[in-house]
Amino acid sequence: MDEEVLTYNGVVLKRSDLDLLSGPHYLNDCIIQFYFSYLTSQYDDRTLLVSPTISFWLANSQNSEADFRDFEESHQLSKKQVVMFTVNDNEDTSQSDGGKHWSLLVYYRKSNTFVHYDSFGGFNSLVARKLYRAVKNCVAAPATQAPTPAGTSSLVTHISSKMGHKYYSKHLRRIINYPKKNMLVSFVIGYIFSKKYLRRFINYHPVKVCYALQKYIISNNGDDEETIDRDDDDDPWFREENVMPQQTNWYDCGLYMMAIARVICEWYYDEERAEQEQQNCFLKDDRFPNITKHLDNSLEYTMRSEMLRFIQHHIELKTN
Repeated sequence: MDEEVLTYNGVVLKRSDLDLLSGPHYLNDCIIQFYFSYLTSQYDDRTLLVSPTISFWLANSQNSEADFRDFEESHQLSKKQVVMFTVNDNEDTSQSDGGKHWSLLVYYRKSNTFVHYDSFGGFNSLVARKLYRAVKNCVAAPATQAPTPAGTSSLVTHISSKMGHKYYSKHLRRIINYPKKNMLVSFVIGYIFSKKYLRRFINYHPVKVCYALQKYIISNNGDDEETIDRDDDDDPWFREENVMPQQTNWYDCGLYMMAIARVICEWYYDEERAEQEQQNCFLKDDRFPNITKHLDNSLEYTMRSEMLRFIQHHIELKTN
């Protein structure tokens, strides 16, 4: 019989769940929810780790307005500074415990940004964007528009207003401030001389860049701007985190997702570490943790046994 071995903060673990930690197996919802429950107990209510079941339900909800309102009110989302969702590629809505890959979608209220952490080369990118579109309005705060520095070209002004972020203004000026007779040539020259800045800028949110450029070109040619799909300036950003450790097998994605969640919790509550991260993070800002500084592939060989010992310790405490 599949006996119950531990009840922890409302999460019930069975013998079959522990068996998944004993060998090279894909982790299920229950193990992940157990670990999220443990992390939640270690920190205050400024962070929210949404269980796999609820994340899947939100991504596939058919009655979105009412469901999201209940979710927002019951979890007091306006008070949360960091919200973490599990992402799963399960396409069968009748089976919540399915799929073959886990990743993590995290909302940072300080920068009004969703960041997707995928340990398998962006395998879950489309699924993460689906979840992002489903939850962005109930989780996120309106985007803050940053002032554009004086002396910026009209194209830079337009894109900066659409992007709404101060960290890119100097890189935009450096890339785009070339003769304006041929915009394509200007961008090619800018790319040659400022390759790393342009790559980082476009990688942050390519959709918003494309919309901004399209609207600028159309409006300056006298065409009807309404022919282009409008981008909501109040939408939070979506970013794929490309600089992070990648799994070396097909089954440890759940371990990476849980370990990344732990790093984010530690980073958020460690102000000293956050200040140190400022020198190493993406574009030298402290809005997001530097995952590679705290994680590597060694977790594939250590984390399963550590979790088994942790669970066994709590089983013994319960027995005693």
